[in-house]
Amino acid sequence: MITAFNKLNIYYKTAFLSLVVGAVLSLVLMFLFFIGQSEIILGLIIGILFGIIIYMINGLIDRTQNNKLLIGFIFTRLLLLIGFMFGMSFLYYQGGVHTFNVIAIAGGYLLVELIFILLHVRYRDGTR
Repeated sequence: MITAFNKLNIYYKTAFLSLVVGAVLSLVLMFLFFIGQSEIILGLIIGILFGIIIYMINGLIDRTQNNKLLIGFIFTRLLLLIGFMFGMSFLYYQGGVHTFNVIAIAGGYLLVELIFILLHVRYRDGTR
């Protein structure tokens, strides 16, 4: 399992570790369902899932070694994130859909970004 994980590129590693962190975080914060704050944990989960999907797509693009497509997708990722956050904010504040907390969605995506940054720093130092 460790050798298979080490053969993955940085984007797939980020997606896998984010999935593990998301599962553990969901189990730890399960009590929020019982105290009426389920929108926080659901927001974290959807933010982490959005990040996992984005990094899986980045990993697929990286395997093709097409740097122009990778750079274009990084810009598109920013636009997708902005559109996603505005859409969820509109649903939360104007539509009255209080299923996902917007700040928690941003926090979930931030966790995925922090995992990517930590892996990137680890690669830069030469340790794998």
